Amino acid sequence: MKTFRYLALACVAMMVSACGLQKSLSNVETNAPQEVFEVVEKMPEFPGGKEALKDWVKGHIYYNPEALKRGIQGRVIATFVINEQGKVVEPTIIQSVHPLLDREVVRMIKRMPKWKPGEEKGVPVRVKYTMPVPFVTPFGCSCEIVLLNVISR
Repeated sequence: MKTFRYLALACVAMMVSACGLQKSLSNVETNAPQEVFEVVEKMPEFPGGKEALKDWVKGHIYYNPEALKRGIQGRVIATFVINEQGKVVEPTIIQSVHPLLDREVVRMIKRMPKWKPGEEKGVPVRVKYTMPVPFVTPFGCSCEIVLLNVISR
């Protein structure tokens, strides 16, 4: 009879332990990074809308003088995440032209103001945004006069 009690007590202890383990596993799951959506019911919005985003990029992107001098041009495509608070995070280059231009795009993205976050079922969520950034040298060639304008800026 004593053996049965000890066995029953051991079974209860294992069940309690298993429940505690399950609770701690569920806590680990909730601390895991949240899902990043690509399409949501309400997409993130740059302050002022799409035209304001274009204007902001034009005013904050700089053509690296060395890249301009060497005639490096093309379209860099970047992605970033707008988190639940509207902050721009995780800039990533998905189509590179040259490291000089890539670094400039990442620098510009890191300086973006907060966006209005995207929403799914009325709840702010993390949303991935893809943005092409074209770099075109004037007249399709490198030019010392243009270089002087970029440096004096």
